[in-house]
Amino acid sequence: MTASANPGKETSREGIFLTFSQPKSAEDDAAYNRWYDEHHAREALLMPGFVKARRFKLAGQQLTPAFATEPGFSYVTIYEVDDVDLVPEMQRIFARLPMVTTHLVSGLVEPGSVKAFMYEQISEIVDPTPIPEGVDLYGTDETGTDEGR
Repeated sequence: MTASANPGKETSREGIFLTFSQPKSAEDDAAYNRWYDEHHAREALLMPGFVKARRFKLAGQQLTPAFATEPGFSYVTIYEVDDVDLVPEMQRIFARLPMVTTHLVSGLVEPGSVKAFMYEQISEIVDPTPIPEGVDLYGTDETGTDEGR
């Protein structure tokens, strides 16, 4: 918890707002990304509590392919939120954003591909599990080669 951006409140509950989406077609990919970066994400940062946006594209290689099913979207945006308790105010402002911009939505987005979720932070883990003495986790694999790296 941090000092709150919400006046009269001592601490805030940090979180993230995740949005998943994809362009309407492969031909729209460059225009979609330009629109998202130049308009949509910047306009989303007008929301109270939104402090930063980071965008990602689905990687070609997945860490756990057996769990990586076709997601139905190519892109995810992570908005850092400094106070999830501001959601009611965010909803009010979101409804008013069309007064500020005509770029908030775009025909470049695949209809039905957008999913959006607010998450509140419950913990922060920064220290990995200690490696037991004598275990060479980053060395050779069980066959004695470095192919496991």
